[in-house]
Amino acid sequence: MSSGITEYEIFGREQTVNGNASLGLLVFNEDASLQIRNGENECTYYLLSGRGTIALLKHSSQTRHPFDPDTAAWIPVDTRHCIVNTGDGPFRCLFTRCKAPARKGKALIVAASQFQVHELVGFISRTIFSPDLLIASGASGTVGVDLETLTPKATLGSHEHEEEFLYVLRGKGFVKINEKRFAVKPGSAVYTGPHIVHSVHNTENDNFQYLVYEFSP
Repeated sequence: MSSGITEYEIFGREQTVNGNASLGLLVFNEDASLQIRNGENECTYYLLSGRGTIALLKHSSQTRHPFDPDTAAWIPVDTRHCIVNTGDGPFRCLFTRCKAPARKGKALIVAASQFQVHELVGFISRTIFSPDLLIASGASGTVGVDLETLTPKATLGSHEHEEEFLYVLRGKGFVKINEKRFAVKPGSAVYTGPHIVHSVHNTENDNFQYLVYEFSP
């Protein structure tokens, strides 16, 4: 790891059923930068705090994009890229890696204003990367990325899907998996394996917000 950057592993591949996806946190000091050769991994990034740029390195040229809070990026397999902290303080970035077959792909970088919003009673889902968009961009391991909000005391009922990481941004509550409750708060993360029934519960008089990452086998 480059000087001035700390990587925290939240869930390693060995902790998942399929062994192909991981979740972590990168913390950059001022002026720190990181060049990444992602090889056989699809990568996603979500900036929690700070300000920076993300560049796609192509031969002798590069394309730089602003990387502000609540901006997300999906990077296809075997795409060299560089992340730089351009702000005055720490830069905190959540990331996933997912092993996937090599396919020609196109990187996606999306700001919060571009998230598609879907509202139901007690539940707001902001689609960051939809399955259709990811497939069209060359993804084969990353299925979807969403920012979800439960209003005060609301519940997202029992459901199941492929492997999922859930990372809490705001509020307190619990995730219920196979009748067992796991209390969560900002900074908490939960993994659910393929087709494991679970539900999400907001126990407070405040919004409960979290990121969801889904992966295929």
